[in-house]
Amino acid sequence: MNAIGKLFAQDFGGGEEPEPLVVDLAAARRGVAAYLASCAPVRAYLAALLAIELGERPLVIDGQTAGRYDPLAKQPEAKAGLQAALSHGKELGSYLDTLHGWAHGGMAGAVDLIVPQVEVMRDVLQAIPSGAPATPEQARRLAEAMNRAGAYSQLVGVAAEQMREGVIAFLGRLVEDNASLAGGRTAVAAVIHQVEADATAAAQPYILSPLGRGIGEAILGLGRQLRDQLRHLDQSLGQALQGHAEMGGGISALGSAVETIAGKYAAAQRAISRAGNAELPAVVRKLEPAKALVFWHEYLQFIESSGL
Repeated sequence: MNAIGKLFAQDFGGGEEPEPLVVDLAAARRGVAAYLASCAPVRAYLAALLAIELGERPLVIDGQTAGRYDPLAKQPEAKAGLQAALSHGKELGSYLDTLHGWAHGGMAGAVDLIVPQVEVMRDVLQAIPSGAPATPEQARRLAEAMNRAGAYSQLVGVAAEQMREGVIAFLGRLVEDNASLAGGRTAVAAVIHQVEADATAAAQPYILSPLGRGIGEAILGLGRQLRDQLRHLDQSLGQALQGHAEMGGGISALGSAVETIAGKYAAAQRAISRAGNAELPAVVRKLEPAKALVFWHEYLQFIESSGL
């Protein structure tokens, strides 16, 4: 099965009996509030971490590259620990970009795809006389609209699931990374001291030579740059674990709300696909498309005014 097939085969836990296509947003609202109240220390740590530049850097003199220097070349264990933490941080950054993108137009784009399909369902249902079966054309339009709405809602549900799982996984690794960066031989505080010592030792032969002074100063400059970046990271480490559990709980509550609505749409798709023309109006009526339209308006308003 290809990636698209796997995406639409995914089960979000919706039941077989169709339910109104709405979700109580109270838990999601509490989740966002918990996230916003607790995320500052983790985000400060993330910003400091992502600012660090590892590996060889060019030694630029008068606009020309005269060589390359790696301030951590003599500290491979510390470098590996920082690289692992940095890799984890980049993953978190991408998931948080998804989350914050929702509040700045990302979710509006998804809702704009879903709402017209729900409007079709509402309008077709209103046109069917009470107790009458759906005509073949009405049945076709209802099935088509439901399939499209279900597909779009699943896309949103998958994004929410990936975001939630990614953030939770990072917060678990944060404890391990924090232990590595805050203590032992790879502690950032110790690395800072060694970076300065290594840069001074590497620059010394060049500083003493009139022809090589520029290279020596460039080496010292790269050492100071990494030193300052590591100092910033070291300052954030002490607070990084504060509120991370609450942050994860908040993300879970928000993600679960989105996944739940995707599950309801998946269950509705299955119910409509099984229903005959005579039963179809009753099935669609249980979905309460008019209330679903109100829900999407409220949900979008909530996300865009949430402060994310």
